[in-house]
Amino acid sequence: NGPGTVSLQRDSSGVLSSTNTSITPFVPVINLGPDRSICQTTTTTLTANPGFTGYLWSNGATTQSITVGSAGTYSVTGTVNGNCSASDTIVISVTPSTAPNLGPDVHTCTFPVSLNAGPGYTAYAWSNGANTQIIAAPIQGTYRVTVTDANGCQRSDTVVVFTHQPTVNLGNNVDF
Repeated sequence: NGPGTVSLQRDSSGVLSSTNTSITPFVPVINLGPDRSICQTTTTTLTANPGFTGYLWSNGATTQSITVGSAGTYSVTGTVNGNCSASDTIVISVTPSTAPNLGPDVHTCTFPVSLNAGPGYTAYAWSNGANTQIIAAPIQGTYRVTVTDANGCQRSDTVVVFTHQPTVNLGNNVDF
């Protein structure tokens, strides 16, 4: 279970008279890698090295991997043969990101409708294939934009454009 010495002796007719050998148990190393930053609303998986018979994470999990989505310090201890262990710690930070805001759903009878994802993003990806900040929606439907910020974080928003048919009501017929 731990470091020590093993002694071996033979009787008076044996070849080996006496020998001592030091024993040091091998414990694998756990390395969670460098500290990480994740985008707001995303998760990352932390995985400890294989080779251990048991794992205990700072959040109480006992699996080889855990998925985390919040900032904090996470540590894992791996055990071998009951009492030999190795540990590592990793710091996860969360990069805030601003989601686009396409506003409320649009009711209109005039097309095209201008949809604006807002300035300041490094990339725009619309559900209709456009890649600009502003698009002209030619027909009714659901439009989704995914934006990428300078940190590589992605956020999305969706808006529905409805065809609004005006209702004309002149009231009841009147006889003169």
